[in-house]
Amino acid sequence: MIDIGVNLTNSQLSNRIPEVLEAAYGAGVEQILVTGTDLSASQKALDICERYQSDNYPALYCTAGVHPHDAKDWNQETERQIRQLLASPRVVAVGETGLDFNRNYSSKEDQIKAFEAQLQIAVETKKPLFLHERDAFKTQIEILKNFGSALPPVVIHCFTGDKYSLHTYLESGF
Repeated sequence: MIDIGVNLTNSQLSNRIPEVLEAAYGAGVEQILVTGTDLSASQKALDICERYQSDNYPALYCTAGVHPHDAKDWNQETERQIRQLLASPRVVAVGETGLDFNRNYSSKEDQIKAFEAQLQIAVETKKPLFLHERDAFKTQIEILKNFGSALPPVVIHCFTGDKYSLHTYLESGF
């Protein structure tokens, strides 16, 4: 069994990592994907993977990316550092990225800019995408379709859509 969305960088879990990993291992989890949600969390996710790699825990891997909530912080330096993190064999996916037009902690324009940049990074690195979408299906699917077959594998880890959204994502191979 693989758990693909573990927020071990979250303050509620960061002081309990060995306990969480032992419980996961005891429950049969063989691999864990630690989620990077901004530059700092992505670096912490990689640090956790490197620090807690043990035969007594599930195999640890992580993502590196910028969540739509933090898209306002996307810039050339963030992109450079995300690319650097993605060079690690422990960083196996780009994300968590996507669009969130529900909460709009970052403007729609900033979200689209960061999302498109991270899609391009995924295409170039050939690393899968770990995506988030809230109340932004139409825009997100249009952007994804613009990248077409160039996209690597995609996991839509979170979305608020209806059955039509679900089936459109599935029919797109996500």
